[in-house]
Amino acid sequence: IDDTNKSAKMMKAECVLLMEVWTEAKKLFDIILAEDPESPSLLYYCGQCRYELEEYEDALPYFLKSLHNLNDTNSEEVFLEMYIVITKLLIKLYRNKEAEQYLYLGLALEPDNEELKTIKTELDNQNSQNK
Repeated sequence: IDDTNKSAKMMKAECVLLMEVWTEAKKLFDIILAEDPESPSLLYYCGQCRYELEEYEDALPYFLKSLHNLNDTNSEEVFLEMYIVITKLLIKLYRNKEAEQYLYLGLALEPDNEELKTIKTELDNQNSQNK
């Protein structure tokens, strides 16, 4: 891999990600992110690696910054995916009130989304148990 070629580095990092070698993918994406620190997709990949490594506290800022850096050219599906991931992550961090905010943002985009409905049921059950 030509370390000066961003496309080649991205292809390598994406291959490692697809192989689910999370620690190596994390290192590769961190290097690429340093060159383009505002890229929503790179931030997402950095967050995903940390999420898969169960580094939840570390993953959250990457996903939040990725969401913040999205713009009107991104499709609703991209926003929906971000809301789902952030909701799941906040639940793992036991931050249910914040999770609900992202859950409802997702439901506002797609009220019939099965994954969001399942998450909502789980969150409602957790909240009723905690009362």
